Amino acid sequence: FAHWRQVIPNYYGDFYPLTSHSTARDACIAWQFHRPESGQGLVQAFFRPENIYLGLRLKLHDLRPDAAYDVFDYVPGKTSMTTMSGRVLVNDGLKIRAESAPNAVVIGYRIVSVPKRDWSRGEEFLRDEKPFGPVRLGP
Repeated sequence: FAHWRQVIPNYYGDFYPLTSHSTARDACIAWQFHRPESGQGLVQAFFRPENIYLGLRLKLHDLRPDAAYDVFDYVPGKTSMTTMSGRVLVNDGLKIRAESAPNAVVIGYRIVSVPKRDWSRGEEFLRDEKPFGPVRLGP
């Protein structure tokens, strides 16, 4: 149940299909749930039984390109995490790989730093700030 408790809040987020919908036995389908208020979300990818491709590159939606995100597997007992920029996740995409087909892969992400503009210096000075609560981007 601990795994489910980590995942469930994301289902209340914004929904983005990342692939075309298909019921074909050789299809891959994927979607994203994103919670903009917390900067967190998840991606679910499904590799159907007759699928010959075990990898996808998925461009995510609604992420801040100027922020950094921790990206991790929602697999109990697996501890792989990496930090990626929002710009890479939106423009280049997130690489997802399945061990075999049929299979499902669930990847989570959460924002870890947001640049903040310092308008008091009269210029766009950027510094990293941990995102606890709203981030103010102006005067």
